[in-house]
Amino acid sequence: IRSPLLVADVLLQEVRSRTVVEIGTRNGDIFACLSRLAHRTIAIEKKPQYCASLRERGFNVICEELNANTVHRVLPDAEVYFMWWFIKHNLRLLRIVDAEVRARNRTAVFYYALTGNFVPEINVLPADLAHLRGPRYHHSGSMTRLPLLLD
Repeated sequence: IRSPLLVADVLLQEVRSRTVVEIGTRNGDIFACLSRLAHRTIAIEKKPQYCASLRERGFNVICEELNANTVHRVLPDAEVYFMWWFIKHNLRLLRIVDAEVRARNRTAVFYYALTGNFVPEINVLPADLAHLRGPRYHHSGSMTRLPLLLD
């Protein structure tokens, strides 16, 4: 499971000189790119095999699942949070992270990537975006489609 690096190209300008946390890094493809311009990068990854690989590459990784029971202890302060949008995480994880960031009297920007290959995620996206555009998340919830050029 590898990430299209076009996502990193888009995020690079958004993370410049900021502290960035990627939730669910896996192999660290995007994380490696972002770490070049960010002030500080921290990965949160729950699968030990990915954690070991990330540590071997010299990355700062927290090897633990991020959930409602662990967020206070596990979530680092950051200006930018990034993760892939999966139906099993979607708004639940956003709410957990958002509540913790607010409890710390901080603000942050959340970026999510979504692949067009996962029909269930695409089917719930309109409702999720409507929720994100609501008063709780203010001006959040915009979507930008990235063209992917294939040979």
